[in-house]
Amino acid sequence: QVCYIDEDTETLYTLNDAINTAQAGSTIHLTADAEFNEKEGATNNRMTIGKALTIDGTNGDDKFTIRFNAEAQIMGRSATVTFTNVKLDLNKKRIRTDNAGAKLVFGNGTLVTGGSGVNGGAVQVNNTSELVLEEGSTITDCHADTSNGGAIFVNGGTVTVNSGARIENCTTSGGGGAIHVQGTAGKLNLLGGVITGNHASGSGSGIYMYEGTLSVSGDAVVTGNTRTSDSATRNIQLTSADQLTLSGSPESFRATRKGV
Repeated sequence: QVCYIDEDTETLYTLNDAINTAQAGSTIHLTADAEFNEKEGATNNRMTIGKALTIDGTNGDDKFTIRFNAEAQIMGRSATVTFTNVKLDLNKKRIRTDNAGAKLVFGNGTLVTGGSGVNGGAVQVNNTSELVLEEGSTITDCHADTSNGGAIFVNGGTVTVNSGARIENCTTSGGGGAIHVQGTAGKLNLLGGVITGNHASGSGSGIYMYEGTLSVSGDAVVTGNTRTSDSATRNIQLTSADQLTLSGSPESFRATRKGV
């Protein structure tokens, strides 16, 4: 028993039981390291979350760890799942958001690491769903197997990276060492943050905009990423100049256009 719901500190649950029991809008508080397991009766090694929840891992000045033994799927028109101050050891799994209204938020103090998957080493964002990286969140050391998006694969969804967020040390054998975007509805909003130290064998050492739109503003920095296919770094690679919108000060343009 590793967590409680809202203010009821007397009733403890496993993480899966807490997710199933909690009312929409509740906060699950970890009291120890936890495991995220396949939903009982499932045959796809997946646990689906279909409601709004916050999962907080605060442990004094430190944070608890959630180890993923199954893939997490966020699905539902009001399913906003927020992680705060917790380490997510994806354990060669990933998280996916799968339909309009589904939203995943990595809040302050969230560290996401160890993920692996086909198209998206940490998160796959599908079908107009959303992913938000808030200040103080980090995705690191994830890998996309024989596919694209070392950290994040966007397939018609929207990703927003805020100031103070980081994506680093992720790899892919395809395009987009950190982020790969496809689908005409795909959107990447860089409002800030740092994307660095990622590697792609194919196009876009940091970001590859195969399709969709990229909006850059604030203090976003995409630099120090590498790729195998040739000597050109291409921290951000577009298929069309029409995909890019820049706003803010000229200083932020200089910071974000390195490698474009």
